Amino acid sequence: MLTTDESQPLIWEDQIAPGIEASSTLVWASGYNVADDLITPPAGVDVALVAPRTTGSMVRLLFEHGKGAMAEVAVYEDASGEAWDPMMAVAMGIGATQGWGLRVVVSGRDRAGSIRRTSSLGWLRCMDTGVFQSRS
Repeated sequence: MLTTDESQPLIWEDQIAPGIEASSTLVWASGYNVADDLITPPAGVDVALVAPRTTGSMVRLLFEHGKGAMAEVAVYEDASGEAWDPMMAVAMGIGATQGWGLRVVVSGRDRAGSIRRTSSLGWLRCMDTGVFQSRS
């Protein structure tokens, strides 16, 4: 979902939630509403975050010049066991895998339903081989 945090709950309830099916993948550009329980994705769906650290117009401008904006990525709920792939496809699609562009954030819920502590793994360099190298 790529819209303002303030507009997300209404858009979610009216336009998106009714069409969500099991095995869907939801990718958010900002996860505040999900993390704060203002939006609750249904069970059985993958929930991921690809959050560019700049404006949408700058993401596009950088992409048009073969570069990418830094972005934070995270898998919040991995119902399918394969949420990483579509999340990375979105990140690649906006150019976030160009150079030192990703910060992987580990997040999610524990068995009791509480949000686990979020921890950053730091900025990563995306290599041509698809392997990530940690920035020192």
